Amino acid sequence: MAPVGSASSRSASGVSGVRHPHHHSRRHGHSSRRLSSSLFSPKEETSSLQASFPLRGAHSCFSHYGFVLRGGSQLRSLGAFSISGSFQAHVSSRSRGVVVCPASATTAIPSPDDSIPPPDDAQIGLAPDEEKETATAVTAFLMEVLGDKRGRAAARRHPAVLRQRATRVRETWRNLVDVLGSEEEAAICLNRATSILQSDPSTVAAAMPTLIEELGEADARRVVRGNPELLKSRANTISSTIPTLIQCYPHLYPGGRSEARKLVVRIPALLMTRDRTIAESGPALERIFGRDVTVRLVQNTPHLLMTRADTIVNAAQAVIEVLGYDNAKKVLLKSPYLLMSSESTIRSGIPQLTEIFGAEAAKELALARPYLLKTNGRNIVAMYQVLNEIFGSEKALEMVKKTPSLLRARPQTVRESAPVLQALLGDDVFAQRMDSTASSLLGIRADTIQDSFKTLSEIYGSSARAMDAVRRQPMTLKARATTMRDTVNTLGILLGQVRAREILIDSPTVLQVRAWKLKRNFKYCSDRFGVESARRLPVFYWKASMVTLKRACDRKEESGVM
Repeated sequence: MAPVGSASSRSASGVSGVRHPHHHSRRHGHSSRRLSSSLFSPKEETSSLQASFPLRGAHSCFSHYGFVLRGGSQLRSLGAFSISGSFQAHVSSRSRGVVVCPASATTAIPSPDDSIPPPDDAQIGLAPDEEKETATAVTAFLMEVLGDKRGRAAARRHPAVLRQRATRVRETWRNLVDVLGSEEEAAICLNRATSILQSDPSTVAAAMPTLIEELGEADARRVVRGNPELLKSRANTISSTIPTLIQCYPHLYPGGRSEARKLVVRIPALLMTRDRTIAESGPALERIFGRDVTVRLVQNTPHLLMTRADTIVNAAQAVIEVLGYDNAKKVLLKSPYLLMSSESTIRSGIPQLTEIFGAEAAKELALARPYLLKTNGRNIVAMYQVLNEIFGSEKALEMVKKTPSLLRARPQTVRESAPVLQALLGDDVFAQRMDSTASSLLGIRADTIQDSFKTLSEIYGSSARAMDAVRRQPMTLKARATTMRDTVNTLGILLGQVRAREILIDSPTVLQVRAWKLKRNFKYCSDRFGVESARRLPVFYWKASMVTLKRACDRKEESGVM
């Protein structure tokens, strides 16, 4: 008897070369739900669809004794299908597996003595010993390329990479080096996006030339350096993005290719988005809110073009249902990211807010703080209960009114951080400061707060001085330990040790400012006023945004006081 799945068996049963009806290309894989709904009636528990497909590979092998069809999870959406005319597999839409039974009572069932070869390991996956050897080899490769510490960290962050064959990983690496031009650049990209090694080597090799063709070499290399994940995208997906934007949204990008290219350089993730998603999201918005609102939404938040049309429609309907049509337009223009949220999350928050604040106050709060609609109702309830337990109902209500963002924090995080903050600030300061914006410290993990205080003690020379700084300005604890160290070093270099010490004593919150921002602001001020004058400027100039800094410097020049 010919083995099941052999060439002769396939040709005899007439199933060779027949595609599975749910076999979609990668490019149109997101339409499987729509295809399923058109093929099968949702009321039927089991469909009568009959389909034949070639029996080969790990998904079509039978166990030697039980005739269990492997890979059942991929076929669960089917109702019933015949295999080679001899067996019929019935798959319930709620079942967790696939049971293969005889198609008729007269069908001969092979006995265990028949020579059906067991499935080959190469068809199913790596054997346990080989998988362990592969993981070891890939980890060693990552340590070789990225260094011991970063290599081990990358292996921990991306366990799926360890299941790739070492030869394939090295081939992907060679292609990455070829397209980026040097091992140094390739290592930087690999450290930021280790998952590139899961991609097919040919995909990586084809992505960069396509990016250069679409964006130009300078922009392509800059975009890839900041977004290495682009190299996992297929060339046809990358090359179709700009034409799709021009064709589908001529009123948004009247400048044509040059304007669309600027958008893509600013938001490179568009290059990883299917053209069908880009083409459908805008019209979906326009059907609900009209062209004018849609243009404003997309211009302010082009990320909406990366969101599926059904997600946008469901989220918009949920916001309209909760706030009304006119209020929904106002809220979405203020916070368009709501259109990327789950409709169930949007609907779940308002009832809980109503229970806490009352119907009118809850609606006003949602209009003023749209981000609360992105918070799950269960989290809102749990968080409010935790605040009640720690502070009492009256105090908890005051805190939530002043700092609504507290309702987004993790309840367990607040339980752990509250005792740590109380110990650091003291009972009196803790009770006073929790009425203000300092209550947002409750959302920071306890171990992060402890690390920040330990670093503050090192910077100020003693825990007593650090405690004094924290009690004067509790928000200092929001800065991470690494940020604090970088800021202190940068202040010492730019302003000198004496001036840096004065600023740290006067305003500990300067430790929240990142080093790159200090350098940028100091360069701008020294260019306008000179280095010595810049060093004497108050701490406000080092915390300010670029727009605020320019205005402050203009006013200072007009006043003539240097």
